[in-house]
Amino acid sequence: MARISTRTNNENSSSTPDQKTRHMDRITDQIHSWLSQTKETTKKLRQINGTRASTNAAIRNQGESIKTLEIQIGQMSKVLHERVNPDSSEIRRMGCSPYAVSAHSTEAYFLKQFPS
Repeated sequence: MARISTRTNNENSSSTPDQKTRHMDRITDQIHSWLSQTKETTKKLRQINGTRASTNAAIRNQGESIKTLEIQIGQMSKVLHERVNPDSSEIRRMGCSPYAVSAHSTEAYFLKQFPS
């Protein structure tokens, strides 16, 4: 980084107009360089922030997709369990007796035991 002159007014007054002009030109060039660097840095920061925002959105979307998949897997598991164990869905807990059997399975039992 270039240093800016810290000469006093007396020192500057002894300089020639050409020296003063060159000195001002160097200061102006340095300021333009800093401004250019600042613009580039700002541009890069905006790109980083844009990338961060899109990354965060992608992560949120993936989280939602994972939740949806978990729900669907749970539903499929329940359906498969019911297909493998079809009678398990007919047994239900009731008040004082340990189990109750649905009317459908009871009716089938009586038809086998006591044909009409």
